[in-house]
Amino acid sequence: MRLPLLLLLASPALAPALSAQGYVSSDTYVQFGPGLASHLDSQGYTQDITFDNGLAGSLLLGHRIGWLGQRSVAVDLELEGYYADNKIGSDGLLQAGSSNLEDLTTTAVLVNAGIDWNWSDQIRMYLAGGVGYAPDITLSNQANGPSAPSGLPQTFELQDTSALAWQGKLGVRYLLGQDRNYSVNLGVRYFQTASLAVVDRNLAGGRFDLENTVVSFEIGFRWGI
Repeated sequence: MRLPLLLLLASPALAPALSAQGYVSSDTYVQFGPGLASHLDSQGYTQDITFDNGLAGSLLLGHRIGWLGQRSVAVDLELEGYYADNKIGSDGLLQAGSSNLEDLTTTAVLVNAGIDWNWSDQIRMYLAGGVGYAPDITLSNQANGPSAPSGLPQTFELQDTSALAWQGKLGVRYLLGQDRNYSVNLGVRYFQTASLAVVDRNLAGGRFDLENTVVSFEIGFRWGI
């Protein structure tokens, strides 16, 4: 992720090499799309916490600030909202009369800097990195087994419901339309927040750090505005 950030910091110095003219009719664009979220394992109390595949989605507003070289590499800035939801498959925390972890959701807002390389007349490759903040992180519990009493309170509580976040993205875009003002994107995203503290309210000193790392495979729809 260092390359996009360096490009962002160095953009004033690169101004003579950038062209304000865009390849499409508009240099400002919006993009949205769903994804398949694969949450990486995290260390738990007695064994790793595993996650089932879940869903992700993003919505972003971007602007092309110029070009490098002979209009072959574009430089973009983006403001993006990202959401991921994963069910927990096994948490290693099952106890009689207790609750086990069930679902982890993350909502984040990030600022990205990226490059867009002109592979051919209709195909472009992109690489971007971003930093931001996840203001809404939730962790739900479920009762352990049919013998658990109805209305059992949550045992494991997420102390950190917000955290710093960062990400990297790469993929390919297929341009559509006579003026190449639309595209369909296929890509992969690596997203992570700072570690999240989880405590057991029924056990004094019961605490562990949950690693919140998601790799999502996505399809995106982008158009100039």
